[in-house]
Amino acid sequence: GEVDEVWWDGAKGDNTPQNYDFGAWAAIVHQLQPHAVIFQGDYDSADIRWVGNEDGHASEACWSAVNRSEDMDHVPSAPDGTKWMPAETDVSIRPGWFYHQSEDALVKSVSQLMSIYKDSVGRNSQLLLNIPPNRDGLISDGDKTRLMEFRRALNDTFGNNLAHDAKVSASNTRGTGFEAKKALGGDSGGYWAATDGVTNATLTINLGTKKHFNLIELQEPIQLGLRVTGYNLEIWDGNVWTSVASEKCIGHEAVVSFPPVDASKIRLNITSARACPAISSIKIYNDPSISIGDVAFGKPAQSDSEQDGHPAGCGNDGNDGTRWCAENGDGGHWWQVDLGRNCVLTDSQVVWEMSRAGTVYNYKIEVSPDATAWTVVADKQNNTSINQTQSDKFSAVGRYVRVTVLGVSNGQWASFYEFIVHGFPASS
Repeated sequence: GEVDEVWWDGAKGDNTPQNYDFGAWAAIVHQLQPHAVIFQGDYDSADIRWVGNEDGHASEACWSAVNRSEDMDHVPSAPDGTKWMPAETDVSIRPGWFYHQSEDALVKSVSQLMSIYKDSVGRNSQLLLNIPPNRDGLISDGDKTRLMEFRRALNDTFGNNLAHDAKVSASNTRGTGFEAKKALGGDSGGYWAATDGVTNATLTINLGTKKHFNLIELQEPIQLGLRVTGYNLEIWDGNVWTSVASEKCIGHEAVVSFPPVDASKIRLNITSARACPAISSIKIYNDPSISIGDVAFGKPAQSDSEQDGHPAGCGNDGNDGTRWCAENGDGGHWWQVDLGRNCVLTDSQVVWEMSRAGTVYNYKIEVSPDATAWTVVADKQNNTSINQTQSDKFSAVGRYVRVTVLGVSNGQWASFYEFIVHGFPASS
């Protein structure tokens, strides 16, 4: 029969002196199975590459082209790479690769599997989900049940394309056969494309009436390679255009999530491309699995200082009887939380300590993807509110959130009972 993929991870014992001859093996594979793709091996023989982790998450800009590397565990992808070597994301439905009865209760949840799908397939990668057979050589009942639940969740999320009968217009089109309507995909196939020399363009999707959605799926005609290197998405709420996402890579598929909106039009602005851009599919969905909650609760927290008995972890433990407090009354003390992954953030809420009536906190809130480059999302340096609970609305994507107390009136030290951040895990 036909073999689709040959999987070489290169593993061998530390005391094994043999060097594998991947080139000779690849020649035999291509002779006997010319349509098979080879995973890993060495740079010259590999057709597809390891994504770089076993957690199920590809990088946000996961390009299909790469540049030469002798380290196959860390092959650098780039929009202008010299070899086509798409990423494969391998992850197990269980904690490990093999079946253990003791792990029957540790099968990944539907929510985790959906996150993995969006962060692999939805980031221009292929997903290889490991389902280990049990001691009877069968897939365990718990794993089968979870797979069926996963399938239903995928159907619920991607089963109703709100753009299936939309109207589309383009700022530029290549002409007959490449019309703007081809960008919606459908049974007719094909794709929209701009004229040669054009590297930025806009596609506007008119839904006719306002619809509720929080996810957009994009695809390029992959047979032409990856062309788009920068884009953003805007929605029309009836009055103004508002940006909901800004990304780089589309490729075979990009799944972009954002806070729920009600809009009648969507605008895809391609801001940069390696050649005239082309889009083969734009689909719009309302993902019921996206729920906005406190993404900071219980996550690792730290601060520049803390008073004995009032550590950083008390600032997001869900207990209004505990609090974080700085070790002195100086201005500029900060508290920071690691959300564990990039999240789409919508607002924050802080419950200050108010042991003295009329206390005013001057503060700022910042968001960062890496705890190095920070963006101010709420500037309250001129705050005058004396409310104990204060809320700030913003739209941001990041993994780290930091609140810096610039100053406090009445001689009170920087301290709060709870810092709440609302949002949901980012898919892209």
